[in-house]
Amino acid sequence: MFVLNNYRLPEHLRKEFKIAYGEIYSSVVNAKKELENKTIICVGDRISFNVLSSGLKPKIIIFDKKEQRKPTDLKIRNVLETYEGKTFYVNNPPSHITQELIDAVKKAFLNVKPTKIMVEGEEDLAFLPVVLEAEIGDIVLYGFFDKGFVLTKVDNNLKKKCKELLSKFEVLGS
Repeated sequence: MFVLNNYRLPEHLRKEFKIAYGEIYSSVVNAKKELENKTIICVGDRISFNVLSSGLKPKIIIFDKKEQRKPTDLKIRNVLETYEGKTFYVNNPPSHITQELIDAVKKAFLNVKPTKIMVEGEEDLAFLPVVLEAEIGDIVLYGFFDKGFVLTKVDNNLKKKCKELLSKFEVLGS
């Protein structure tokens, strides 16, 4: 699906990431019915922590030990770091999607057990490769500024939109 490249978000495309690609929720409790018996992927520290704290077991959590560019609270970091499952460590600078991140996402989906991807840099744009690798019907959750989080049900239209967005990124080569 991807060629071996690193991608950088161009300035003119930033507005596209201020759009919620799904429904905004203020708490996991309010979304629990939507999450039951679904494959859940969490992108972000707070949403991963909140989902784990609610007793749900996401297939994949992706986090960078930061919230709004400040270190995540120690309690949150501890819950994320001790979540049982395979761990991938990747580098992914802010406003980028590295091949390293893409490869980890692909491997995480192939893994039967839960997986965590710990990002050195920033995980915000991991939403794109996650949606592109996810199965139709999977649920992707990601933080949405101070509004809570977005619950996205993966479908063909969303995959098409994510592919289109990624095609507009600057390609940096591997």
